[in-house]
Amino acid sequence: MAALAKRRQRLGRRFRSFREVLAVDGTLIRLHDALAPHYSSVWTHYMKASAKLHMVMNVVGRGARSILLTDGSRQDVRLLEVGDWVRGRLLVFDLAYFKFQLFEQIDEHGGRFLSRLKQKANPRILRGDLAGKYLREVVHQLSGTFVDFDVEVTYGGGRRARRLELRVIGHWYEKEKVYRFYLTNVPRPQLAAEHVAAVYAARWEIELLFREIKVHYRIEQLPTRKLAVAQCLIYAALLALCLSRKLRSQLVGNDRTQRYTFDRWAIVFAHLAADFLELACGRRADRARLERRLCQLLAHEVADPNIRRLPLAVRAQHGLLRRAA
Repeated sequence: MAALAKRRQRLGRRFRSFREVLAVDGTLIRLHDALAPHYSSVWTHYMKASAKLHMVMNVVGRGARSILLTDGSRQDVRLLEVGDWVRGRLLVFDLAYFKFQLFEQIDEHGGRFLSRLKQKANPRILRGDLAGKYLREVVHQLSGTFVDFDVEVTYGGGRRARRLELRVIGHWYEKEKVYRFYLTNVPRPQLAAEHVAAVYAARWEIELLFREIKVHYRIEQLPTRKLAVAQCLIYAALLALCLSRKLRSQLVGNDRTQRYTFDRWAIVFAHLAADFLELACGRRADRARLERRLCQLLAHEVADPNIRRLPLAVRAQHGLLRRAA
């Protein structure tokens, strides 16, 4: 994964001011009930055993940067360990990671974050005509497609109370007649208010990656009650993902036409997996011919015929709000 990360695609436009744009999330993998003593589940009434795959993923290139496998009962926010690796990077995550202490740690290490604002959160506005008031008190007074406030949030209690100065950006959604608010520490010159929703939409790249692993690399098809076998099958799926990305980078490279989408590539790669296995084992007498045939087949089949349809990550980089939201 470290080697693949070095071959990442170029960051474009809205992402260019960051070293990387990383999506952070976790997904549950259902296991046989007999594995409950090893992998306890968070919802035991219908899933007695589950593993949680926690992943930090590079949005541009949809490649895993780091993974952690643990039992399904662990909270997502407790699995993200902040360090110097966040410096200069933008982390995008959902409300499962909404924790002011985590935001402060990211900021202290020189990182940036973007999250939805929890409904119960009520930051105090610091500047402008509404200075000194709390956000939830003035929502009915807001107008315009975008609002952008400098705010102060407080967490902890007593002598341990901590204060953070952050940004709250609101986007008006006409259909729902509601503002959706986002919380970030990214300065305005790096990320304008009108592009926040489009950049946040890039978080769905990690959901697409989880779907790719589950559907095409069969990480959820684990009927075994043996712990070692289940773990081997999980890591086999992750190794298949790495192999898929490595092969794609060799055959496609940093394609500028956007014709080689990850979803279409995954379908073709999974369909030809048995041939790749035979090729890797070197048991075929006609190995060279098989290799040429596979390369030709991949080059022909993986190109997306819908050349005008931009991938989600590309739309987010260009701040195309309506098409990315």
